[in-house]
Amino acid sequence: KAFYNCKVLDDLVIPTSVFEIGAGAFVGCGSLAHFYIEENDYYYYDSDAKVLLRKDSHPENPALIYALHTYLPSNAAPSYKIPDDVWKISSYAFAENLNLTYKVVGLNVSYIESNAFVGCDNLTEAYFRSETLTLEVDATSNIFNAGITVYGSENATSLQEYCLAKGLNFVPWTASIYLVFDDDEKTHTATVNGFSEKLDQDIADGNYVFDGTLVIPA
Repeated sequence: KAFYNCKVLDDLVIPTSVFEIGAGAFVGCGSLAHFYIEENDYYYYDSDAKVLLRKDSHPENPALIYALHTYLPSNAAPSYKIPDDVWKISSYAFAENLNLTYKVVGLNVSYIESNAFVGCDNLTEAYFRSETLTLEVDATSNIFNAGITVYGSENATSLQEYCLAKGLNFVPWTASIYLVFDDDEKTHTATVNGFSEKLDQDIADGNYVFDGTLVIPA
């Protein structure tokens, strides 16, 4: 946790010589608005989403190439849709982000490390579609805070067992609908799970924009 709780840190440049950033390195850095990492073979920074990704290929699926290392605490968005090429959420990735007040959605996330969402007291819903979702937890660690509703596959037994053990509300995620709000407070996009691949692609391409209206496909 190299920069843990550095509340006044607002600008940081990571040079190419850095090949390892520890888990939770930026927890509590709520003022870190300007973050830059020089291009390297280890990390990629999405400056629009304020998300640091670690290059970490899935052992079986070559299309999944990232682990989500850090969702910067300075990110003010109320919801976040994890990119589809991310398969793992690292320890403390979202930790202590109080601006997340609605949903986090991970379509292809199949592995979540301990304390990934610890301290996200205002996050109300999390969605994970993988049927083989694995949680890295032990007797002293958590994934989520109390009060959250977790949507997951009916076949994701580890997720269901975790929610039961921690007293969290688990809801089977079948053909449900979820909304992911972008940075523009007046617009939002929607992704619908359980319909055609073409619809999914049309939504991904931005061809569907819902503004308070639900459009049900034929």
